[in-house]
Amino acid sequence: MAENLDEKIYNSQILINNNGEIINVQRKKNLRSSFFNPGQESISFVDIKGVTTGVVICYDIRSDETIDKAMDNKADMIIISNADYTDEWDDKCFGYKYLAKQYNAWIVTANRFGKENGTKWDGHIEILNPFGDLVVSGKLKEQFIIYNIKINKGQSKSKDFIRKVYSKISLGYLVLKNLKIAWSYLQQ
Repeated sequence: MAENLDEKIYNSQILINNNGEIINVQRKKNLRSSFFNPGQESISFVDIKGVTTGVVICYDIRSDETIDKAMDNKADMIIISNADYTDEWDDKCFGYKYLAKQYNAWIVTANRFGKENGTKWDGHIEILNPFGDLVVSGKLKEQFIIYNIKINKGQSKSKDFIRKVYSKISLGYLVLKNLKIAWSYLQQ
């Protein structure tokens, strides 16, 4: 949403709890438009029922700052709001699979839907587990998806270490298997 704060306009995302209270406001930091003012942080964190949740807007997910802060805060889940143009070249959901493995966290993402001034948004929604498995998705219509995410907070250090190593090894395999799509992301 566009937020007007202290006579500045921000590209913002808010989280609202079950009581209708705003529990988090994230302002996009890495901008592609000069219309908005940059936020202070590329990611913010909120506790949702004991789950450390990172909140990111669109392109901020690709910054080194976001990666470092997500790892430092041990994010269990990352919520990403997007206004991505329709990308037919990533029909395998490579980008979000990569992010889930890179962050070793659940990824929940939703995109704008509709057409405006000749631009089309496909309304994609994806939920991926930390292994990069797409567990539920939808696109090409206005929608919402409900999915019960189960996060095991009580893993032993050895299981956590093994999961991280597996995630990094499989990340390399994912890139090699989808080299053309990975290269397209680098070109953006």
